[in-house]
Amino acid sequence: MVIKKKYSKKGSIAFAAALLSGIAISSVVFAAWIISYGDNKDAQGSISVDTVETRNHTITLDKNTGSICLSAPETLNNIPSWLNHDGEKVEKLEEVFTVTVEQCANVEISDLFDITLTAGEKYTTAATANYVGTLPTFDKTQPTKTGEKGEGYITLVETTAKTEEKRTFSLTLTFAWGSKFNYINPFEYAKTLSTTEEKRGFEADLKELAKLDSCNFTLNIKTN
Repeated sequence: MVIKKKYSKKGSIAFAAALLSGIAISSVVFAAWIISYGDNKDAQGSISVDTVETRNHTITLDKNTGSICLSAPETLNNIPSWLNHDGEKVEKLEEVFTVTVEQCANVEISDLFDITLTAGEKYTTAATANYVGTLPTFDKTQPTKTGEKGEGYITLVETTAKTEEKRTFSLTLTFAWGSKFNYINPFEYAKTLSTTEEKRGFEADLKELAKLDSCNFTLNIKTN
């Protein structure tokens, strides 16, 4: 006897539905995995730098030489009878230079100039012995400052506007007499002498002063 099993259509439909459901579930699970990948991009650029322009100062002097003369005053008044002067030289304690500087607009004098004066050993010896004053110096923080008794000095006065690229200055060297002659010209100082001893001492002092003849000085003007 053969027994035939009957399959229910409902069962087949249920199995198919279950199978499809399983596939659907599997598909949802796989779709939840998100994988990210990196990327790589390049950008190009350039470096820019300001250009450099040089504007060097140019110094011009109206003359390259100067002179100082330690002699009698131009006008001799009431000179003692025991003293006479028959030379042609006259006292000259100042020398003026005109200084022109280009490419220096708006620079303060104190920042612009360094000015020095040097002289030979003869001057050092005479100044140490107080026949003449100290060698002129320049105070750049006070360019028009003058000196005290026995002090030489250098002054600088601007004659153009500070804003100009080409500026002009008047530079004056001023020398001084020393305490040996009471800071005045020896011929004026001689009026205070009366005794023979004083006159002989004065003669000796003039001979020492004469050793300064042909002593050179050098004016150096530097801009910064």
